[in-house]
Amino acid sequence: MDTMTYVVVAGWVLMYFIPSFSFAFLTATVLAFLAAFLVHVAELKGSALSLSGVMDAMMPVAPVAFFAIFMAWPLGALIRRIRDWWQGKAAGV
Repeated sequence: MDTMTYVVVAGWVLMYFIPSFSFAFLTATVLAFLAAFLVHVAELKGSALSLSGVMDAMMPVAPVAFFAIFMAWPLGALIRRIRDWWQGKAAGV
């Protein structure tokens, strides 16, 4: 599951810079499917790549990856809001 960890960490980094909810939702969805695919490929070990195997990997992996990635977006939004408030306070606004 090292592959899943790498994709989730990349998702967390991206979520700090995404300003809108819909774009964050779309990005988390794409990264969740990417994580499921990469986990399946990592578990192949010489076997042939099959669509049914990818779909079987997506069932348990994609929802977990989605929520693991998407939960970083509210935290990033809160950090941006605090940063903007602090900069406004420093500017005397």
